Amino acid sequence: SWFKNNWNQRNGLYLSAFTGLKFNHEIDAITFNKDTGYEVGFYASRSQRVINCNVCDIQHPINNIALKRFKEVLNDVKPPIFDSKHNINGIAHVVFRVSSQSDLMIGIVSNDELIDFRQKLVKELSHIPFCKSITLTLNSNPEWTVLNGKDVLLWGRNELTEKIDDLSFSLSLRSFFQENRQGMALLWSLIKRKLLKESAKKVFDLYC
Repeated sequence: SWFKNNWNQRNGLYLSAFTGLKFNHEIDAITFNKDTGYEVGFYASRSQRVINCNVCDIQHPINNIALKRFKEVLNDVKPPIFDSKHNINGIAHVVFRVSSQSDLMIGIVSNDELIDFRQKLVKELSHIPFCKSITLTLNSNPEWTVLNGKDVLLWGRNELTEKIDDLSFSLSLRSFFQENRQGMALLWSLIKRKLLKESAKKVFDLYC
């Protein structure tokens, strides 16, 4: 492997939420599990079914700390959770982004404005270690999209500063950026070596 460490590299984490609902093994019905409470996880392959996640080993450790605390806050504050099958508006997703400076950005995606819950959520989430920003994205169609709609800054800064080698970037919650900084630094070093042999004065960083 080219990397010193293949784990704990990804600086962005997108998750979905559900309220203690479990899926029966043989039928496509949803039942309420009073013992589970609020759970947060990833979508199962080719479905809207959420698989609960406690730790993701390829994520930055700060993102895993934020995930654990976010679940605790949900169970404490008890905000509404989005449920398309029962026409319930509420939180559908949470996004964590951590910078190379160890600053954490939290994005809550909801089709409900959460007016009665904002103050409590901010009070609890702002105490997560390294948290510098909390944003609410008001998404009218969270079943099929995540960061779509109006962003409302609830607390902290709009952007984080990311540094790769001698370059600095300002990143918002929606900014497209390489999830693996170690991989990006490696790619850039290869490009720099190539450019030293060329006469080009401008380089375009493009993606599709």
